Amino acid sequence: MGEREKPGARQGAGTPSLEDREQECRAIEQAALAALDRDLAEKRLDEGLKREHWYEHLIAARPRRGKRRFPWKRNRKPRPVFSAEEHRVKFDCPPLPRLEDVAHLLDIPLAELQFLAFGDRRLEISHYRRFAISKKSGGQRQIAAPMPRLKRVQRMLYEQLFQQIPLHPVCMGFRPGRSIVDNARPHVGADVVVNLDLQNFFPGIPYARVRGFLRAMGYNAAVATCLARLVTEPSVSRLQWRGRSFTVETGPRRLPQGAPTSPAVANAIAYRLDCRLMGLAKAMGWRYSRYADDLSFSAVGEPAFVVGDLLARVRSIIGEEGFTVHPDKTRIQRKGRRQEVTGLVVNRVVSVPRDELRRFRALLHQIERSGFEGKQWGRGGDLHAAIEGYLNYLAMVDEIRAEPYKKQWRRIKGAATD
Repeated sequence: MGEREKPGARQGAGTPSLEDREQECRAIEQAALAALDRDLAEKRLDEGLKREHWYEHLIAARPRRGKRRFPWKRNRKPRPVFSAEEHRVKFDCPPLPRLEDVAHLLDIPLAELQFLAFGDRRLEISHYRRFAISKKSGGQRQIAAPMPRLKRVQRMLYEQLFQQIPLHPVCMGFRPGRSIVDNARPHVGADVVVNLDLQNFFPGIPYARVRGFLRAMGYNAAVATCLARLVTEPSVSRLQWRGRSFTVETGPRRLPQGAPTSPAVANAIAYRLDCRLMGLAKAMGWRYSRYADDLSFSAVGEPAFVVGDLLARVRSIIGEEGFTVHPDKTRIQRKGRRQEVTGLVVNRVVSVPRDELRRFRALLHQIERSGFEGKQWGRGGDLHAAIEGYLNYLAMVDEIRAEPYKKQWRRIKGAATD
């Protein structure tokens, strides 16, 4: 787990250029991958190298690159760099021809931008706090939560840039004005419902893909590199030396699970996936929607008998678009049994599962009889907040059905305050 940020990190007139930062970071990553022989690294540190210059010896020790694996790619056409007007017309996004414009957009000094995008020479700072949480289905989910300074910048990037990128109409997750109810509604009354999950949806999108997407939007190489580094996080190792801890990048950068920009970036990159899957669904007589990493297909009548063909083609498209289907989370739900889409029942109308409502009703009844002590809803924590949140969820799905539970909860709270 990384250490907290130090506000006194070196910044100012002596800050190296963006190109120097990028070269240093790449050199450190390559050297760490090839030589994170910890004994060797510690030996070099013990030789009396200054703490802020020890990585320069790793740069000098980088192995030379061999022949290009794909020499014909040398002559690829350069990506277009759009003008300010083209950016406004094509993407409704701010034109950012220079790094100074990026810093101005984020309302931070250029030195601060370079510090957040490329780190500090001393490598004692991590911009992310890493921890794990339990999944509903079991196992652990790795979270990389940005530190306050980077989190503020990522929120501004989301509001000023990534929120403006148009998404496909079938994309329902992490999108203003859309919800799981909108995602479930197209599949009501189907003869068959098929659900698939994309494995490692956020971490499966690497830095190179994010940077390539930004280049395709018309941003120049320096700006695309800077923006991509601001919204991705690396795999890191902690190196202890003389009682101090250093952060070394040991793996490729990817979208972090926990950054405010990750959902919008992932949705934008999945635009072509949505286009292809929607085209396939229409051609085969199916309906399609996506909520983050949950893909749902449904059909009525004759198309419902070709599930195997649909799944084969869907898996092929998903693989071609750089994603992976979770091998254990494909469900085929026929008419006559409970059909669910993103946790909601869609057999006749969009509704909350009956067994879930039954448990919630029993909880309120127990609280009314014997009080709050020893009661729990959801993953634990603040019971009042959990109940309030679930009531809001019920109201979003069906306001009429939620009203009796709301009245009972108001009665319980009123009795508790008397």
